[in-house]
Amino acid sequence: MLSRIDPKSQDFITEDLDFSTLPATQCGIINSRYTYIPLKNQLSENGPWELNLTNNSRSYLNPKKTYIVFTFQITDKDGNHVQMEPLTSGIQNPLLYGPINNIAHSIIQNYALHINGQMIFHNSTNYAYQAYMESVLMYGEEIKHSTLTAAGFYHDPKIGQADSPGFLKRCDTVFNNGTVQVACNISIDLMKQSKVLMNGCNVKLILYPNKSEFLIEGYNLGAHELKFKVVDVHAIVNEFDLAEGLSNEMEASLLEHKMIQYPLISGQVRSFYIEANRMDAPANTVFTSKLPRRIFVGQDHSIWTLKTVNSSNHTFNSRNL
Repeated sequence: MLSRIDPKSQDFITEDLDFSTLPATQCGIINSRYTYIPLKNQLSENGPWELNLTNNSRSYLNPKKTYIVFTFQITDKDGNHVQMEPLTSGIQNPLLYGPINNIAHSIIQNYALHINGQMIFHNSTNYAYQAYMESVLMYGEEIKHSTLTAAGFYHDPKIGQADSPGFLKRCDTVFNNGTVQVACNISIDLMKQSKVLMNGCNVKLILYPNKSEFLIEGYNLGAHELKFKVVDVHAIVNEFDLAEGLSNEMEASLLEHKMIQYPLISGQVRSFYIEANRMDAPANTVFTSKLPRRIFVGQDHSIWTLKTVNSSNHTFNSRNL
C-alpha cells in the first residue's frame, strides 16, 4: 500500500518531472509540533513560576524554539486602569507610562533549569540587562522593528526621554484598558543552541520575576501609584517525534558513550559599583573565572539600582568618558 513519508505533504504536479533523481526528503522526523505548557504551580505576584517543559516524554525538545508567553496589565494599586492623555490633545507634560523596553525578557530576574531533578543552570539577577543588550547588539534595524516587537522591544533612539518613539509605542500597547501579551525565547546557555534535548528527561524551568517598580517607565504620574500585574504565564515548546530507527540509534549511542555534548556559548552580565569621583571599580571579578572571548561595557547611573517608576532601567550611555 502506497503512503507518504510525511503525512502532511500535499499533492504536487510539475511539467519538469525527474524520475531519475531522489528528491531531498526529511525522513528522520515523522512529526513536529508546538505544545502548550501551563504553569505547574499557582501564579503568584512574587513568584517563583514553575514550568515542566518535558515530563519523561518520548519526544525530543527543540530548546531554540521554546518560548515563554506573558499576559500582563498595568493598573493603579487598586487594580483600576489609569487613563493617559493622547499626545494629540496638546496638553503640556501629559501623563505617560508603559512597560520598560524588551518587557518579555525584562519580566524575568533570573532562571533556574533542572534536568531529572539536578539543577544545571542558574544565572545572576542581571538577566534583564543581558537580554536587552543581546537585542540591541545582535540584531539589525529590520528585526528590531518587526520580529522583536513580539517581545515588547521597541528601539529607543532617545533613551530615558518621554518623547522617544520607542517609549511612545510601548505606551500605545497599554493605552486602552485591557491586557497585553508578549512572548520571548529563553536566552540562557542550553536553550540558545540548536541541538535537541534527549527524550525521556524531566526538564523543569523556574522563573523568578522582577519587582513591579522595575517593569514600568512613566512620566508626570503625579499621585498615581502604578502596579505591573502578570495575569498569565505559559510556555510554547517545539517537539520532534523521530523515526524509530533513528531514535533507537541515538539511544544506543548514548548507552555506548554515556555522554552528550552541547556547544554552549555562555553569556554573563556582571555589575561593578563605581563610587563618586572615582574611575575604577575595586571589586573587579571579570577575569576570576573563565577568560571571556568578548567584553561589552555598559555604563549606567547608580540610582537605577534603586529603581522607581519615574525612570527607565535601560539608560546606558558614555557618561562623557
